[in-house]
Amino acid sequence: MVWTKNPDTPDNSMALSINPIDALFWASVINGFLACPLLVILMLVANNKKVMGNYVNGQITNVLGWTTTLLMLAAAALMVVSWIIGAVTKS
Repeated sequence: MVWTKNPDTPDNSMALSINPIDALFWASVINGFLACPLLVILMLVANNKKVMGNYVNGQITNVLGWTTTLLMLAAAALMVVSWIIGAVTKS
């Protein structure tokens, strides 16, 4: 990200020049990494009888929720591994 002069802005202003496709890519990467801890917190709260009362997760919901959490964790881990392998093979 670089502060550059944007021709569409008034003379004395500066605009942050960001490629929108790069912004979308990095937003999805951040989302992928943040999803795992948030899913864990969500599952723990959804199974807490003190918080949820009679509305705690059932067995099917627990299986689906924890499976989703593990799949997101595996996807994030594989992305990091692919970055490492890519960095190693380039050098």
